[in-house]
Amino acid sequence: MNISVAQYAQMIVAAIGGIAFFLVLFRLPEKRSLAFLIILIPFQVIYTRYGSLNEILIYVAAGTYLLQGRLSRLPFLGPILLVLFVYLLAFTQSYPAARIYHVIYMIGFFSNILLFYMVYNYILRTGDWRLIVKCLLFVNLLVVGYCAIQFFAGSNRVTFFGINEFSLIPPRKDGRLVGPFNATAATAEYLTFQCLFIACLLYYRQKSKFRWAAIALITLNFLFLIATGNRGGFVTLVLATLLFLLAYRRELGMARVVKLLTAGATLFTAMAIVLVSFTEYGMLFERLEGTEIEEGVPDTRSLVWPLAWAEIVKKPILGHGPKLAISTRFEQVGSIEYVRFPHNLLLHILYTTGIVGVFAWVVFFSTLAMRLFKVRRAPVDDRELATLPRVGLLVLVVFFVSQLRIEFLRESLLDYQNYLFVLFGFFLATSDLIVAQVTQPLASRGFGKSRKPDSDQQIRSPA
Repeated sequence: MNISVAQYAQMIVAAIGGIAFFLVLFRLPEKRSLAFLIILIPFQVIYTRYGSLNEILIYVAAGTYLLQGRLSRLPFLGPILLVLFVYLLAFTQSYPAARIYHVIYMIGFFSNILLFYMVYNYILRTGDWRLIVKCLLFVNLLVVGYCAIQFFAGSNRVTFFGINEFSLIPPRKDGRLVGPFNATAATAEYLTFQCLFIACLLYYRQKSKFRWAAIALITLNFLFLIATGNRGGFVTLVLATLLFLLAYRRELGMARVVKLLTAGATLFTAMAIVLVSFTEYGMLFERLEGTEIEEGVPDTRSLVWPLAWAEIVKKPILGHGPKLAISTRFEQVGSIEYVRFPHNLLLHILYTTGIVGVFAWVVFFSTLAMRLFKVRRAPVDDRELATLPRVGLLVLVVFFVSQLRIEFLRESLLDYQNYLFVLFGFFLATSDLIVAQVTQPLASRGFGKSRKPDSDQQIRSPA
């Protein structure tokens, strides 16, 4: 493993930053430190293939919270331990020359678990789930700001203070916007999730200021999603819109569903016309028009999917190791050949952790979905809290469809993984808050037998 002088310097700065953050955490309220970590997720100030500053800060914060007794709840432990155990099994199948790279990947991945539990414990202990909502909305504002600078700067790299590490990622060479996650598909998926999340909040928040701000943010998300030129992002956005209208058809009514569908389509079309007519970011529709399907496989996947499958059949049970890309185009590790990403989550899991890995992730997501499904219509007074499990289910459905064309477990998408695990922890914690509110009144009834809850209330207490 070759480490340059610049990378050594970044590691030293990251270590100093971690120590300083550790000292600050003992004086800083948990609310502010957790918000800082969430807001920082898309913006990797120091990032190398060996780790990032954000990763160090998450480990430092988790260690501090553990010392302070703030990480006392470990729900969902079975599915998480199963995923981690599968990674260890896959690690035994890796080449000796690649093991240090697999270790680095697993250390990075574990930061997702830590962030998941930090979010969960904070919400369950304080009941302040609205903090995470505010952070997600504020991060969305920063992301569209980042995209706006990319949008207008074009191929010119924007650098702050003359330091290369403090620079914004330029668009791809083909002119497509990549956003702070440095991937068109991840950025498009992120913007889709945020549109869905904001639309659900918009229904319950009637204040005109929030309404206009939310519509403006959705409009910007539309704009920059189109600018990514990502066809899968467009498809998932359409799917998310239809699922939202289907899930909330009773509350909205048929007339409002038609109005919202018409307004959304009109807004999206207007943004598309502006981009096609006045910018160079209108290639999405050209790419949609040029899409071809060869034997059921999209043209852009006709090469990488067969290549991935040819490697999968060599080690189908336990896979090749947690990290997919060991050798790169610029550096070969031992005799390991360069492997292209399959752009499909299922193939990625099969390649890295094999069939047992697929089983572990099916358990993880199905358990999460079942927990959300049980409380999707629970009778709680806070209508906004009550709707969050439904939002979580919608996000999961869109996520599964979207991952047919990208893999969130890719090592270069650690920041996006952090975002997803914040969402997972948030939805799990809010569902358990609902469980506590539903079961507590039943348990506190006085004389006689407690009334049995109906089918939607027959849910277990949070772990």
